[in-house]
Amino acid sequence: RLYAHFCYYPLNVEKMNEAAKYLIGEHDFISFCAANHQAEETVRTIYGAEVKKNDEDIVTIRLCGSGFLYNMVRILVGTLLEIGAGARPVSSIAEIFASGCRA
Repeated sequence: RLYAHFCYYPLNVEKMNEAAKYLIGEHDFISFCAANHQAEETVRTIYGAEVKKNDEDIVTIRLCGSGFLYNMVRILVGTLLEIGAGARPVSSIAEIFASGCRA
């Protein structure tokens, strides 16, 4: 699906790509799904995650996986945007996985 979001702040695409590497593989994505999810199983596999910026400053985020939980991609992208804006460290992805908590 193609969705667009306008950012009013500069993004560090290199940091976003570094953080996206933490997403690749099989993980429990309970921390990255909506609070009211209905999924019995929250383990998913992400095969590819990349962040690209073109000459016109358009940033594209692509995620490829075995399946996605309710609002999972939206939450992942929001987290990557926070990392790109400098509001979160790259290591926060690993910390979020370890916590198992949406908060």
